[in-house]
Amino acid sequence: MEQEKYEQLVENLFLIVPLLKKKLVKQDLYSEEMDLSPSHIHILLALEEMGSLSISELAKVVMVSKTNMTPLIQKLIDKNYVERTYDKKDRRYIYISLTEVGNEFLENHKALVINGLKGKISKLNEEELERISTSLEALKELLNNIE
Repeated sequence: MEQEKYEQLVENLFLIVPLLKKKLVKQDLYSEEMDLSPSHIHILLALEEMGSLSISELAKVVMVSKTNMTPLIQKLIDKNYVERTYDKKDRRYIYISLTEVGNEFLENHKALVINGLKGKISKLNEEELERISTSLEALKELLNNIE
């Protein structure tokens, strides 16, 4: 690939996530009412996908420093969305896992986000919807080829 096209590709990849957030994700989903930040949601989603994780593992997955993880996790514990469990062999190891309340919250939150996305994309015509669908399928397939 030519250097210029390669650099344009990298720039587009860099800019696509903020653009998706700006255009498709309602910022009021993280309002004072909910009292959670996007980082809290990322933690819950990671635990849903990967199961029980140590704080270090969780910090790596959500790309947050271990020192910043403590208050984030504490807020989720206070809301009963996650729980701490200690390793039976070595109590120095602490694992964080999703509770039933956290699971229910996450399901409701996902439904809210999906309904918001449906509302946003419903403004597109049939051809635009087809183009986005085809492009996303191709992008997903290509991204799965990257290690």
